Amino acid sequence: MRNIEIEALSLFVKAAELKSFSRVGIALGLSQPSISRPIADLEARLGGPLFYRTGRGVGLTELGEILLPRARALLESAEQLLSDALAHGKSPAGHVTIAALPSMMTVLAPVLYRRVTVQAPGIRLKILEGFSDQVERWLSDGTVDIGLLSRYREPKPGQAEPLFRSHLVLVRAEGDATPPDVIRFQDLAGLPLVLPSHPNGLRIILEETARRLNVGLDVVMEADSLSAQCAVVRQCGCYSIIASQALESFGQGLQGSRLEQPELARYAIISATQQRPLSRAARVVLQAIRNFWPETTAVSLADLAHDLRRLKTE
Repeated sequence: MRNIEIEALSLFVKAAELKSFSRVGIALGLSQPSISRPIADLEARLGGPLFYRTGRGVGLTELGEILLPRARALLESAEQLLSDALAHGKSPAGHVTIAALPSMMTVLAPVLYRRVTVQAPGIRLKILEGFSDQVERWLSDGTVDIGLLSRYREPKPGQAEPLFRSHLVLVRAEGDATPPDVIRFQDLAGLPLVLPSHPNGLRIILEETARRLNVGLDVVMEADSLSAQCAVVRQCGCYSIIASQALESFGQGLQGSRLEQPELARYAIISATQQRPLSRAARVVLQAIRNFWPETTAVSLADLAHDLRRLKTE
């Protein structure tokens, strides 16, 4: 692609963001013809207008709306190519943004910081926490470079990159009586449950399973914060259902019973944004996360402890 086309795409994106050719001129120190002429050439090549006039500037046409995300991706790719070429032979550096479920990030963040600091001290990490639907939005709009999220059905080969699997457990406050290691799904009927709200994946799989088994779930509170769920369970005599790996991170003062008949699990997966190519720094961080959970079929420590206890009693 000739330089004029890269420049035209850059001007197009800037005009789309500022919604005015004159504001682009002021921002870049260019004359009006220096902006309108390359964009007009681009429109001629594409066979249609990219902007329409408004009372205060310009807006995107349907063709412009289609072109904008692709133009941004192309410009970011070109910028990343240049950056990687200039940085060849140097230690990776730059900012990398990662988003994950709170239970994953609590475990991962300190280890990731130590590993990245040793391997590439020029990398600066930014950490965001959220439920899976929020992480997916951040990935889709390019807010984050790397996301760790959950699925409650086993990913098909090639569909996603799994990291580990955690069994789902029913949690309650610690008490005098030791809860059973295992509880059947049908025994959830009538228990006061604190669960995340729709469209959370855990809530969906629990309600689908309840309908299939004709089990009535009594959801007394919806809480989209794992910390809030666990606090209510500890203090109010309620129950919740979380992944065993989350119980390790947030389970102080809680006891868990593994859900069976049917057995349900959470699959942790890792994904990178498709809005732009990953920088060298982001690729280093991505590999460090993979190395932290090297076995895609690995289960959490709580699951392993449960299996060992069960083997001793058999």
